[in-house]
Amino acid sequence: MARAIISADSHVIEPHEVWDGLIPRAWWGDMAEQFAERPGGTDPKARIDEMEVDGVSAEVLYPTLGLRLFADEDADHQAACFRRYNEWLAEYCSVAPERLVGIGLVPAYDMDVAVAEAQWCHDRGLGGVMVWQVPPAHLPFNGRHYEPLWSACSDLRLSVSLHILTGFGYSQTVYDHPNLAGSGELLFKVV
Repeated sequence: MARAIISADSHVIEPHEVWDGLIPRAWWGDMAEQFAERPGGTDPKARIDEMEVDGVSAEVLYPTLGLRLFADEDADHQAACFRRYNEWLAEYCSVAPERLVGIGLVPAYDMDVAVAEAQWCHDRGLGGVMVWQVPPAHLPFNGRHYEPLWSACSDLRLSVSLHILTGFGYSQTVYDHPNLAGSGELLFKVV
């Protein structure tokens, strides 16, 4: 019997087109290009070929560019960005759902929105969801704010992930360029 090798922390490289109309391309700087050496980052068929070469049976997939968006203080904007990413990811993973396990992004400012997005991710076959690792100070994990999401994900048998460099505090200091749109307007406030 062959041994299964599963990568539990792989990343896709979201094409700039995913964010069109939501985030100016200049805001990302050269982040996408820095990570885009392998075609499997954006092309699921190429990713399966790369997995074959490496002997990998399945991969759990997180975003690359989208990690920064957990620091977005505009709840509606964050929810729109996360839905756009989740739509793209669901399509990406549909090429080989038994091998490409997508982790959807859940905005956690409003629990009705969060629960609805978790349900959407589940219904589209994503293997789990992710919330910020470092929540804003007014929404700590030790409060009851998140209980509806934890309960919904438990009922859906949907795993919940936290990923390094998401949210507030220390994770905001690792990116090289300011959080400003190319026009000089504030894209979203980061404190």
